[in-house]
Amino acid sequence: MSVISALSSPTRALRRSALIGLIIAMAIATVGTAPAVAAKPPPALATPTSIVVSDVGQRSIDLKIGGAVTQKYDVYVNGTARLVNAPSSATLAVRILYLQPGTNYSIQVRLRRDLQVSAFSSRITVRTLPGATVAPVSNLRVVSTSTAGGVNTITIAWDASPTPGVSYNILLNGQGNQSTSLTTAVVGESLNCYPGPCVGTGPKSGTNTITVEAGAFIDGFFVQSTPVSITANP
Repeated sequence: MSVISALSSPTRALRRSALIGLIIAMAIATVGTAPAVAAKPPPALATPTSIVVSDVGQRSIDLKIGGAVTQKYDVYVNGTARLVNAPSSATLAVRILYLQPGTNYSIQVRLRRDLQVSAFSSRITVRTLPGATVAPVSNLRVVSTSTAGGVNTITIAWDASPTPGVSYNILLNGQGNQSTSLTTAVVGESLNCYPGPCVGTGPKSGTNTITVEAGAFIDGFFVQSTPVSITANP
């Protein structure tokens, strides 16, 4: 065997190996650049349409929603969520509690599945049966205003509600300020900031709205009166 032949065989083997490696690399690159398949969103949930008011009381309403299979629903009353993940079927009623007698309520329902929700149903307006109510306060008035240490206070008074056993809830500019069984209050001394957020430590400089609601327990329910409001400038 000549020297040239001895050298040429390893050279051809190296070339074949290089060619095979190039083909494998191209194949891997092709697989790696394959377009990603986008995940399909879940199908939209059907909007509830079968909603029947099955029972109306003085302080509660029963709804029957949907078909034979138990589903879960969110129930909104006057635009506020009252029941979330409430189960219902053709035979299982959803009960909405703590309503006021002789009052109109707007109800909407949406289907829920985990974090996915449907569109809202059409509005249903239901009026509760008449019943005992709490009479509102009268003659709500400002007695005096003052400012001390940069904190404004407004003293108010009112004529008592004629409903026995009432207490009074006082709101300042829409926020709960204090509760009392008296018929006078100094607004700004006992700010608890419910439902929040808390802004300042009392009445602001300028116009303030002060609201007084009477409330009492009737037949096991805490019933509130129609709110009465007044404006004041400390």
